[in-house]
Amino acid sequence: MLVMVMGLLITNGIAQAKDEPGIPQAVVQSLNSKYPGAIVKKWKMQDNAYTAKAVVDGHKYFATFDKHGNWISTASTVNFAYKMPKVINSAYQRSPYNNWTVYFAKKVEKPSGEFYQLMVNDVNLHVGINHQLVYTQDKMLEFKADGMLTSIKDITFHPEP
Repeated sequence: MLVMVMGLLITNGIAQAKDEPGIPQAVVQSLNSKYPGAIVKKWKMQDNAYTAKAVVDGHKYFATFDKHGNWISTASTVNFAYKMPKVINSAYQRSPYNNWTVYFAKKVEKPSGEFYQLMVNDVNLHVGINHQLVYTQDKMLEFKADGMLTSIKDITFHPEP
């Protein structure tokens, strides 16, 4: 009985993805082809791209496709930065940001290859002489799977005073 209920839940999860209003059929077909058995939890459309928050084999992924169903990327969270591949950890240690704190890490697969993105900050939250906050700096470091640092983006957020 439990197996039947689980089967119905999985079938309904996949059926929901197929019946999602506003999602082109080509996108749904590409998702189902690339990730058979994926259970879609939610769809998001932004900048003419469709991202499915999906669970595949018990792991959460964010798969993005263009409106024609062409795969753009798939991202998944790396729960702990120390679980990154050794080559990535070594490359990070050689980077100019090696003394910054890694607060988020993810693996991103693209047609051009596999990348790891580390979100880091300098942990310099201070209160200035006039009691205004001096905020930390945040960067996103992107490494290729071979350890090559490919980009550094400033992602610092400064709220209005």
